[in-house]
Amino acid sequence: MQTIAKHMNYSVQMDPKGRGTGNFENGTWTGMTGAVYYRQVDLALLTSASVQRHGVVDIICVSPDTVMFVVKNPQVQIQWRVIFHPFSLELWAAFGLSFLLITIAFYLVLREKYCSNISSSIFSPYRIAMEQGCDLKLPTLGNFLLSLWGFFMLIMGTGYRSDLVAHFSFPVLEDTPKDFNELSLRKDYRIVFNYLSGTSYNYFQTTKSGAPKSLFSRFELQPSSVKCLLAASLTQNTACISWGTTIKTAIASNLSLPGGSKPLVYISKTLVSFYTGFALQKNSILTEEFSRLVGILRDVGLVTKWDNDVFNNASILGKEWIIGQNDSEVYKDL
Repeated sequence: MQTIAKHMNYSVQMDPKGRGTGNFENGTWTGMTGAVYYRQVDLALLTSASVQRHGVVDIICVSPDTVMFVVKNPQVQIQWRVIFHPFSLELWAAFGLSFLLITIAFYLVLREKYCSNISSSIFSPYRIAMEQGCDLKLPTLGNFLLSLWGFFMLIMGTGYRSDLVAHFSFPVLEDTPKDFNELSLRKDYRIVFNYLSGTSYNYFQTTKSGAPKSLFSRFELQPSSVKCLLAASLTQNTACISWGTTIKTAIASNLSLPGGSKPLVYISKTLVSFYTGFALQKNSILTEEFSRLVGILRDVGLVTKWDNDVFNNASILGKEWIIGQNDSEVYKDL
């Protein structure tokens, strides 16, 4: 706006009130779209070119923005069942059967001459399996069975430990949704929607598509972008749906540490994209000139540069913010 105002030699009076982009409710337009349509302002910033606004106001597209969601980064899952992970169910069954057979064999071999009892027949193979000593007077057949069982346990133990170490070195991450189709199937997820009274909400409200339509009925509306993103970043099984620019700015400022650290949240695949830009009064005398100037600025790469500047500035502010947040939940999770 400053660049265009300077080029066209006019002044701009900004109204910073957060109105939202606007909906058509009860026969009346609200938000920034309503402010332009009812001639309360001459121009509105960051209004998306939706089907509903076509023909109501003149929209000059500047750059696209996307609708996506974020969830807490998948956590490492280590459960008590991990001790059974190295072997399949069939192999564990075979091991149990072999232990039973060697116990019976020990009992039969030692029963008559060596006064063996059931407990020694059970605990002797068990001690060998646990790599402990076993002091028994055994006949030749008993020594053969003991050697065979020891060799079998050497192979089993080596394979078990190797697989268990590999499992702990590369643990399984919890399953988190990667796109909106997967999110709609996860009924255990809480859906927080960043409600800005505009295009993204209208899309979910009117769409006939399966996944977005299913998610809409589960929405918890949250007008604060920060609260929406914090809910997803600090709470398991919670997703925040918002605009890509809003999400990436928050990540740069508050949800990642300075440098190349991993962000606190996972960003989903894009659901839908809308062009955003300036909204002017219908048939405004400024529309043609604004459209020409925006096209020039976009073609020379200034729009992309300004987008990057926004993220860089957010990152700089985030570095200053994180210094005093050592006791916060966000900092601890990071």
